[in-house]
Amino acid sequence: GRLETRLSTLNIFDMDDTLFETGCKIRVMKDGQVIKNLSAEEFKVYKLNDSERFDFSEFRCSTIFYDNAVPINPFFNFAINTIINQSHDSRSIIITARTDCDDKDVFVKTFRKHGFPIDQCYVERAGNMSAYKPGLKGHIYKGAVIRKYINMNKYNVIKMWDDTTSNLDFLIKMGKWYGLATETYRVEPTTGNFTRYYNGSSASFS
Repeated sequence: GRLETRLSTLNIFDMDDTLFETGCKIRVMKDGQVIKNLSAEEFKVYKLNDSERFDFSEFRCSTIFYDNAVPINPFFNFAINTIINQSHDSRSIIITARTDCDDKDVFVKTFRKHGFPIDQCYVERAGNMSAYKPGLKGHIYKGAVIRKYINMNKYNVIKMWDDTTSNLDFLIKMGKWYGLATETYRVEPTTGNFTRYYNGSSASFS
């Protein structure tokens, strides 16, 4: 009989402002004092002064995550269905810009509390890479995680859902480098709706 080519897909979900609204704030510290609390949107455009630094400790606290994470529907339910119905050759991962949390059990319990099949989905913490190469843009760290999966040579297509377009741009660019099919979708954090995203022009390599 003829050989059947199986379509194996790598599904990539972002976490903050895509699967969950967490209300976590990034603190701006100056001389040991908190001078501002920034939302994720505000953080993207905030410029640090020389005497200031960012404090991400709220994002490392699993209890804050457990107590405050609210699923963003309908996208949250879509992700659950995608994972439950994926083919044997396919895989789903969550790539978060966060670093390791302080309590893995509580972190995982948050997903279970909301009925998310976290045991069928691996969480990659792109933020951990900033310890080795600090100061790069978030899409570079996420791209390094994705490259690890591309190098496995197991997937025909990589699909990604994210609220941040620079991450989607970078996947489109990587798809062109490696000759891989990609599908990118921008998730709207306020509604949980998502749309196919095509613009591959704004990713930078800096």
